[in-house]
Amino acid sequence: MGDEAATGIRRPLVARPAAPELPRIDPPEPAERPAIEAPTRPAPSSERVGEPSPEIRGSPRRPASDSARRRTTVTGMSINVAAGRVALSTADGPPYRGSVDTDLAPGAYDLTVDRRAERWVFAGGQVRSGLRFDLTIDGPDPFTLDYAQPLLLSVSRGLDDTRGDTLAQAVALVDRAVYDHEPQRWADAVDYLCLLNEVDLYDVIDELEASHPGVAGELLLNFAHAVQRSDVEGQDGVLRALQSFVRPPAEYYVDGFVSWQVSPATWKHDETSTRKSNVQLVLSFERPPRALTVYAEDIGDAPDKESAPPVHGPLALTYPRALSLGTTPRLHAAKKAALAQIEAQNAEFIVVAFRLTAEVLLGVFQASQSVAQMATKTQVRPASRAERGPGRWEPTGQGGTNMKADAEAYELSSCGTPRGMGYYVDGVQFEGFKGGKLLDAKHWTRGGRMDNFIREVPWSAGEKIRKQATTQLRVASRHGVGVQWRVADRHVADALRAFMTNEGLPIEIVFIAP
Repeated sequence: MGDEAATGIRRPLVARPAAPELPRIDPPEPAERPAIEAPTRPAPSSERVGEPSPEIRGSPRRPASDSARRRTTVTGMSINVAAGRVALSTADGPPYRGSVDTDLAPGAYDLTVDRRAERWVFAGGQVRSGLRFDLTIDGPDPFTLDYAQPLLLSVSRGLDDTRGDTLAQAVALVDRAVYDHEPQRWADAVDYLCLLNEVDLYDVIDELEASHPGVAGELLLNFAHAVQRSDVEGQDGVLRALQSFVRPPAEYYVDGFVSWQVSPATWKHDETSTRKSNVQLVLSFERPPRALTVYAEDIGDAPDKESAPPVHGPLALTYPRALSLGTTPRLHAAKKAALAQIEAQNAEFIVVAFRLTAEVLLGVFQASQSVAQMATKTQVRPASRAERGPGRWEPTGQGGTNMKADAEAYELSSCGTPRGMGYYVDGVQFEGFKGGKLLDAKHWTRGGRMDNFIREVPWSAGEKIRKQATTQLRVASRHGVGVQWRVADRHVADALRAFMTNEGLPIEIVFIAP
């Protein structure tokens, strides 16, 4: 194999023991300057009222993947080396999870899968010859799955019993935050989950649902309120994980909306639009409340169903390759009813009716863009938004009211990112490309949520930053370009710059005031 290294013998799943509970942690007073690393963990200050569930004290239960689901393409892999856990990411549902025995160092790797020889092949120069890499997933044989080539493998230390940051402690922390029934504490729970890698995220929610039934459901129900208080990245992934455990897939399929209305934007003239019709429908969803705007002309009349499973898109909903009579019959019926309503009633009546119920859309997860043929990810390039580069503009569910208005404004002012769009390179999102560098905007301000997490749980915040940085650098190296983070606060930028230097990560940190 020349300068490549490959291993791959499946081994039985090994259970990881749970650890004692973690009492609720109250945030300490803000430090003068954020720091990425800290030598000690904050001391717990209070206990949850009531007796903790006995399962959390030492249950050997390990989550299982859905072995009955349709085979799909694996788009990425995440490993927690401390616990020997692995997650194989997919576009249409939860990851396949299992165990791994490896001596890989934390970082990002390009991996190809030789299914015929049942080997995991690392590109030359990434690892030494003879590397241990034995993987078993719950359910299907991993070599029966399809894989993106190359596959992006992200390795992090993850929840670590030896560090005192255990799975049981993570479950207890989230449980106590939700138990308080306060919006700020819901935000604490969501933010903490955002810091976890994918395998730890699903393991924690799985154990939470098993030992404290109803907690994940309450957090999902109040998700929209929680994320509006946060600047921590990764909320869409947490929403996907929560709903996969507590809601049936039909409820977060785009055709599972509970109500619809004609949008007043239907009568707004857009000189730049090339559409034949501007009729738009606002679809409302529950658990959590979500509102999606779609164009009526994007809903076709083809009666055929699709054989491929729907994939995740904006608002963590799932979508077919095309909206049509065959794939979204309820949406097709709503389109016909909307056109009939517009023909029968004047625009003023419809707009007034919309405004009378518009308050229900305030404070909910929203997206406003075309979702036609979303799964095929047709290329969209807003004019003058980015130089010619390795990526393409695609819709993302992170814009609009899913992020704070100042954070969205910062993406536009610092990187020129269009509303509701992301610049994607090999599936990894950036905010643009300029001067030979992929751009990422960080609206992390002093005293903000991410800044507080850097101080309160530096091991998790530092690991999240390290994981994102190594992933971006791996993707950038494929195309011979660099990475630049544009940060909204000078003090946070200084701390990030020092962290990147200490970690040997060649990401340029630039302070750009909002």
